[in-house]
Amino acid sequence: MAMQNRKLDILPHLQELTEENFKEFRYWLCSLALDDKFPVRRSKLDKADCVDVAGLLREHYGEERAVDAAIETFKMINRRDLAGKLQAEKDRALGPDQTRGRRAEESCEFRYEALNEDVSRSQNWSPPEQETHLSICLLCQALKDPRCKVKRLRLRDCKLTDACCGDLAAVLSTSPNLMQLDLSGNGGLGVCGVQLLCKGLKYPSCKLQTLRLRWCRLTTTCCGDLAAALSTSPSLTLLDLSGNTGLGDVGVRLLCEGLRRPSCKLQTLRLQCWHLTDACCEDLATALSTSPSLTELDLGVNSGLGDGGVQLLCEGLRHPSCKLQTLRLQWCRLTDACCEDLAAALSTSPSLTVLDLSYNRGLGDGSMQQLCQGLRHPSCKLQTLGLQSCRLTVACCQDLTAAVSTSPSLTQLDLSYNKGLGDGGVRLLCEGLRHPSCKVQTLRLSLHELNAETKQELEAVKGMKPGLVIEQLEEDVFDDSADW
Repeated sequence: MAMQNRKLDILPHLQELTEENFKEFRYWLCSLALDDKFPVRRSKLDKADCVDVAGLLREHYGEERAVDAAIETFKMINRRDLAGKLQAEKDRALGPDQTRGRRAEESCEFRYEALNEDVSRSQNWSPPEQETHLSICLLCQALKDPRCKVKRLRLRDCKLTDACCGDLAAVLSTSPNLMQLDLSGNGGLGVCGVQLLCKGLKYPSCKLQTLRLRWCRLTTTCCGDLAAALSTSPSLTLLDLSGNTGLGDVGVRLLCEGLRRPSCKLQTLRLQCWHLTDACCEDLATALSTSPSLTELDLGVNSGLGDGGVQLLCEGLRHPSCKLQTLRLQWCRLTDACCEDLAAALSTSPSLTVLDLSYNRGLGDGSMQQLCQGLRHPSCKLQTLGLQSCRLTVACCQDLTAAVSTSPSLTQLDLSYNKGLGDGGVRLLCEGLRHPSCKVQTLRLSLHELNAETKQELEAVKGMKPGLVIEQLEEDVFDDSADW
């Protein structure tokens, strides 16, 4: 849908960002993939100013998609005011006929497709508040109908407030099929809205399994109600609270009270909240050792956790009653100081099969010797290890080779965007991959700097092991030299 001969200028909106906001904008832009496009290379963004970034967006995504990329990135850094202004400009540029047509089409989908298998709200248009409330009422009437087949409902960035939550709670308590609800990006829900939703979650006939409340500006005050819902919901298995920077350590402590209850059925908790610290990790560790159901915990993008926080978490992981299978700790500023504890957890955890330590650039080669000791332990159950962009070099590859060749369980290893591995490091890894006892099935590498001889050796290894998949990431999206 082309804009009516009018180019939108992203630059003024970028210039409204503070220095810290602009740094975050560049940080997240290099991980944003739209359609089939790779993200903008980090090396291009490293020293770019506002003018450079605006030009890179247009060059990389094209005129119209550059606007969409900017809007999405503004949302990621919680500058929804700028996202809204730019979206409004885009709507005006589309022209009244196209905008009215799109509004009418989406409004119909929003209100009346509830008897089909899925309802999906557009992320690019939010109706006025009064219209939203009316639309929610109409939608909820359809959702409560016994004939309704809706299983997934997405209402992202719709400017919903607590006024809508009573109707949504009634749906949760009566809908025969609704299993997934995504309310992300609705910053107006507030404490009252969450309280109402939790009443619906606690209802015995509630069937909801997945609730996403990303970037809803939730605070500690909401966590008591959420904890009560966790301990009483008959069906909730996934809760995503990422992007709610106001939850804090106290909020997590309250959530852990719900997780520890014998009646809690939650299996997946996502807390990419940016500002959690090691102060909440003792409570999380206790929850890990006592939760009857928790199998996946995502604490990525919490740089305050640090080594001390991970050391506390490892105490929970080593507990015989711990059921956690997946732990994500990407972008947590970890160093080799926590790796002895992680290695001990790998060798003793009764259930851990996935560990993601990607983008912790303080790990480096020093951490690998300790981690690999854990991987080689006969009791280690880890199947997937993520080490993307950890500044690893050839110096750690002897340890990795030994781990790859002797680990009793490792099947997936991600070493992409570690430029320092080089040809020598990858050739050492090939020795481990060729070993008869090697169980690795998927290896992720960045091959943009490897020579033809090394690539040929990788192909030879694949020839020896037809089941081995080597995912070759050719484009240099991330810059190992940037310490953001």
